[in-house]
Amino acid sequence: IYLLTFTGEVVWHYKTGGRVFDVSAAVNPVAGPLFLAASKDWNVYCIDIEGDVLWNYPSRDSVLNCCASPTGDLFAAGSFDKNLYVFNEDGAIMWRFGATDYINKVRISDDGQYIVSSSKDGTIYIFHRSGDLLGRIPITSDIFSLEFVTGDNRIYVGTQDMMLYAINIS
Repeated sequence: IYLLTFTGEVVWHYKTGGRVFDVSAAVNPVAGPLFLAASKDWNVYCIDIEGDVLWNYPSRDSVLNCCASPTGDLFAAGSFDKNLYVFNEDGAIMWRFGATDYINKVRISDDGQYIVSSSKDGTIYIFHRSGDLLGRIPITSDIFSLEFVTGDNRIYVGTQDMMLYAINIS
């Protein structure tokens, strides 16, 4: 994991025990800028602006993707172990959800109230930040992209079969 300046100068780097599949950034009002990293070494890492690991959490297999809420008080990671992990800002696990296949995408809404994930079998899961499952939506194709749009109560999903879905979450 590298933090670079706009000119490409290395500020710091951190070596995990495996490939880094995904990163996400947030600005916590107390801790400042934070970086979340999903690693093949079965861990999710939270690193501060100085390059210090604030916490890491071991999953049961490679961590494929991660997302931080914009305010850095909620973090989520999806793993090849078929689990979605959700953490608070201290790295304590708030809840975990076991899906039907590995978690290939995860996103947190801008207000931090919703978490959406998808699994390799084409299922979309919508959660409240408390862990309540609000919806389970089967899609007939592999999911390649999953996004919230600011101010919109929809999730946008791009799939292998060239479809774009807009799913209302309100």
